[in-house]
Amino acid sequence: MPFQQDYVVQALFRDFPSAVFFADPQKRLRAANPAALKLFGYALDDLIDQPVRLLFASDEEYQTCLTKREREAITQVSVDSLYSFQRSDGSIFQGQMRSTLVNAADSTVSGFIGVITDVTPMIRLEEKHKDAERLLDAALGTIDQGFAIYDKDERLVIFNAAYRRLFGDVDIKAGMTGSEIIDLASRSGSFGQFDTDAERLAWADSRLATLRLVSSPFKILRYADGRLWRCVDRRMPDGSTVALRVDVTEVQAALTAVERREREYLTLLQNLPEMVCRISRDLTVLFVNDGYARFFNRPIEDNVGRNILELVVEERRDILRRTLEGLSADRLRASYEAVHPQADGSVCVVEWTFVAVLGENEPTEFVAVGRDVTEFKRRNEALSLFAATVAHDLKAPLRHIASFSEMLVEDLADGRHGELAFYAGNIRQSAERMQRLIQNLLEYAQIAHRITKHHCVDLHGVVRDVMALMETTVSETGARIEVGRLPSISGDQELLKRLAQNLIGNALKYRRPDRQPVVRIYGSSHALFSTLVVEDEGIGIEPAHEKRIFDLFQRLHRDESVYKGTGIGLAIAKRIVESHGGTIRLDTSYREGARFVVTFPPEADATPLPADATGAEGSCAW
Repeated sequence: MPFQQDYVVQALFRDFPSAVFFADPQKRLRAANPAALKLFGYALDDLIDQPVRLLFASDEEYQTCLTKREREAITQVSVDSLYSFQRSDGSIFQGQMRSTLVNAADSTVSGFIGVITDVTPMIRLEEKHKDAERLLDAALGTIDQGFAIYDKDERLVIFNAAYRRLFGDVDIKAGMTGSEIIDLASRSGSFGQFDTDAERLAWADSRLATLRLVSSPFKILRYADGRLWRCVDRRMPDGSTVALRVDVTEVQAALTAVERREREYLTLLQNLPEMVCRISRDLTVLFVNDGYARFFNRPIEDNVGRNILELVVEERRDILRRTLEGLSADRLRASYEAVHPQADGSVCVVEWTFVAVLGENEPTEFVAVGRDVTEFKRRNEALSLFAATVAHDLKAPLRHIASFSEMLVEDLADGRHGELAFYAGNIRQSAERMQRLIQNLLEYAQIAHRITKHHCVDLHGVVRDVMALMETTVSETGARIEVGRLPSISGDQELLKRLAQNLIGNALKYRRPDRQPVVRIYGSSHALFSTLVVEDEGIGIEPAHEKRIFDLFQRLHRDESVYKGTGIGLAIAKRIVESHGGTIRLDTSYREGARFVVTFPPEADATPLPADATGAEGSCAW
């Protein structure tokens, strides 16, 4: 049977699932298949001879179609585009239209064939797919952990924002392989600089191995953001890899802090001046610190593991046993003092404190802390002596006040007024003296036994500031102050100013009345110490008094009308020097006046003072 082309075309036109229209060159519809009538809701008679514009949702859509058809007619017979169409009931739908030119035998355009497919379901499905992707992206975006999936060929399929941020400036994209991402990361500088290409490649290989060795224990790596991330990777049955990166920076910091605190606690225990010993319930020594081992002159390993009673002299074993047995939930601590003879023949008084560590309301172990209180007891004795001295010297002005007050009252009672001004003057002088004594005592007491915060202090700057404060006194006495080279030391600048002021003021106070006062200030710096020297050409001090002059309330000149003072200035100077770990002495070989030599220890680690708080070395005179 010969091939019946017309029948075939008619069959295709009639049964084609997509809408098919034929339009003449004037853009009027001339034919439509059943699928077209169904899609647009028209009867055939309602469409024939109607303009093609009838099918489009708007003039703009129609004009877009015509423009595109005319623009591409030269190069393409068929043109595919997506347009908005309108059904007979006014509803709008999205359709994919292929328009094809139909040429006559003489190559003139005889019309157009338009094949329209309703793609609304596909668009809706695509929108749902995009919505699902957006929801997934949003969900992954809210996760702080880095998340990614690589296919079996190590190509990146999906990832979240947190995973992207891990690679810093590297713009990772889906479809990139793990090797490409790691290589770009190694070159970006976000992970540091590599000295050689071999180092960079080695780093890249180690990072790539983390992705590939999914069966190995997780690793903790530092990424471009500088934080630590735990790498947890899982291989799926289809060969893909799920990569999870969990930020463990704070956790690692906490673990590191715990480890550091444990080391610090151990270091603290080892460096405490106190003796520390842990004892088990059965009196076995579990731990001793270095202070304990040094005090008893036994290595740590010779203490740990032994019964504590074996390490105690026989006469103290019973009191130790009874003390530990007496500790309980109701009595957690106990203490006593023990005298320990030393190798040099001296004795050391130790206050032992025992604390029970409870477990289920019963002691499981004990902690013994021994503190050397020998110096504390000595200082208490010195404090008692100091208090007695203070009380004695304060009583003198009080006695004067009481005595003259009593005489004043008697004269008033007898009507005698001639001596009242004299009595009042003496009372005022005694009160002023007592006020000076109290003020100086407060200053003395406020100077710490040892300063805790050191600065690098230039003594030349200290002297310069003091001379500015004492300018009036220097001018009134007509003194010449000569300042030589002075070292820098580690100490407290304000206390050192007070020291210099006391020594210079002392030199000006005890001057000779028949000559100009001269005060020389100089010093030196050595490997093991630094010195400050203040000397004058005044009345001098007898060598017999070289120790006494630094004690409280020691006045060599009782007549305050000539040499005023409370006898505490040099005591304050000594306390300041000792607070710096130094010494002060009177140079008894110097006979032209008085020379005080202050020696400071080597300069310790100190914080530099601001530039405007220090002075430069040099020589000058006031």
